[in-house]
Amino acid sequence: MEIGIQDKELGSIESFQSKTVVGTISSKALKFLGPELDAMKDVADAYSKRSLKLFETALQDFKAQLDEEPIVHRHLSSLYDTLLEQNLCRLVL
Repeated sequence: MEIGIQDKELGSIESFQSKTVVGTISSKALKFLGPELDAMKDVADAYSKRSLKLFETALQDFKAQLDEEPIVHRHLSSLYDTLLEQNLCRLVL
């Protein structure tokens, strides 16, 4: 998957539009079939479900696809931090 598309989709997830990511990916799926597509779907799904466990599983399962580019890695780190913060807030409140 092109880095520009990964960056755009991760930006959509960060702006709490993770449910639209799957639709966007599906519409472009014919051009970008492969593990990169599956990685983005799993990350979006984990984020929309607010599941750290699913997020960590996606990161582990698709390590090769998600750790290649520094920009993608930075987005994923930011998503993880936000997800962790949200989960901690739910526990405290």
